[in-house]
Amino acid sequence: MTEEFWSPLRGKRLEAVRDFLQAQGLRWDERSASTLLFLEEDGHIAACGSLDENILKCIAVSQERQGEGLAARLVSGLTAQAVQNGYTHLFLFTRPEKGELFSDLGFYEVAHTPDILWMEN
Repeated sequence: MTEEFWSPLRGKRLEAVRDFLQAQGLRWDERSASTLLFLEEDGHIAACGSLDENILKCIAVSQERQGEGLAARLVSGLTAQAVQNGYTHLFLFTRPEKGELFSDLGFYEVAHTPDILWMEN
C-alpha cells in the first residue's frame, strides 16, 4: 500500500476520491486543503482523509480494509500536517456511530445531533 499527500486535490484523483467517498456514504468537501490517500497496489483508494485548517474531514476507509488501523494512520498523518501548519487544537465531524473510533484516537465529543458528531482533541 502506498501513501500520497495531495495539496490541493485535482483532476482524476479528485474524481476518484469523490467516487470513493460517495461509496462510503460521504460527500467531498471543496474546502479540503490537503488530502491524505492510502492506495492499493492497483491504484484504487483504500482510505482517505482531508484537512481544512484545523478540521479533519472526509475520513473514510474501504469496507475491505476496515479493522486494519488505517483510520488511526489517517488521523495521525492529518494531525502531523495540521501541527506542521501551526494548528494544535483540532476538530472533526463524523457520524455518531463512529464516535468510539475517534475517542480511541484522542478526540472528545463537543456536541451531537442524530446525524452528526462534533469532536475535538
